[in-house]
Amino acid sequence: MRTIFILAVAIPVLLSACGSGDPEAQTLGAFFSAVQEGDQAGVQLVSLATFDGTVESWEIVERGTESEGPFQLAELKEELDNTRNEVRVQREQNARFRSDNSDTYDAYTRAYAEDPSAPFQGELATFHEQFQERQGLVAQLEVNAEQLSIDVKTLTDAATLSVRTPVVEGFEGQIKVKPLRVRINEGSENKTYTVVLHRYELTDTRLNRTPTPQWIVAEIRPGS
Repeated sequence: MRTIFILAVAIPVLLSACGSGDPEAQTLGAFFSAVQEGDQAGVQLVSLATFDGTVESWEIVERGTESEGPFQLAELKEELDNTRNEVRVQREQNARFRSDNSDTYDAYTRAYAEDPSAPFQGELATFHEQFQERQGLVAQLEVNAEQLSIDVKTLTDAATLSVRTPVVEGFEGQIKVKPLRVRINEGSENKTYTVVLHRYELTDTRLNRTPTPQWIVAEIRPGS
């Protein structure tokens, strides 16, 4: 059953005003204080997200249920390596396809250069279909590899921010996720946002060391 706690009073943006026993409020306090001061470096110490609005005060109005999931950096990196290898293999196969059909490929490129909009006929039409399919496969694999590369970097950056030490191969553990509903006084009006906090509880298996993690702001979006 979902547990909800309501804070009766607004919590000022200054970190010093946040209770020392509430690490979630401490993270939000540091985040909103840096936002208020226009301190981008301070924001980046506790957050991957940004907030463009004005913050005069804020309060946590609801704490969602905390959940957890596996830290899958090793699996992501393996998938990225496999996808990059698929790109390499497919490019080699495409090169062999062009070489094995060199006369047709030469005729195809000449015809395309003469009139790119003209439809291909007969053998060239068949070659065009096969060639485009092969090129499309490489393009999709490259898109997949690029997205995986972004995912690896995002996860690494988030984990490094939470444990405050460079996260490399050999780190294992869990990701804690805590959604909060936060009401922000933006001066002219109050608005409610969903703020998602992450905490990376990891062990460096190479050194048998478990750094103490902090909550970080992973996402902030309007509404509940």
